[in-house]
Amino acid sequence: MRLGPGWLGPNSPIKLVKALNGFGVIGWYYEQLRRLGAGEAPDTGLGVLSAFLANQKNESRTEKARKAAMP
Repeated sequence: MRLGPGWLGPNSPIKLVKALNGFGVIGWYYEQLRRLGAGEAPDTGLGVLSAFLANQKNESRTEKARKAAMP
């Protein structure tokens, strides 16, 4: 799994691209686990960037809910 070929891959000379590849793959697995937990089938067509963005959105929503629940 990777953002793309060549300089967009995990061996990119650009540190930000390397980081996005790494966090994107982690996000991909998290999104699959969320789907399985919700009783849905895994989305094997989910891209690395889409997974990264979806995971960031879910994490942000969770953090807002946690802060709202604090006294």
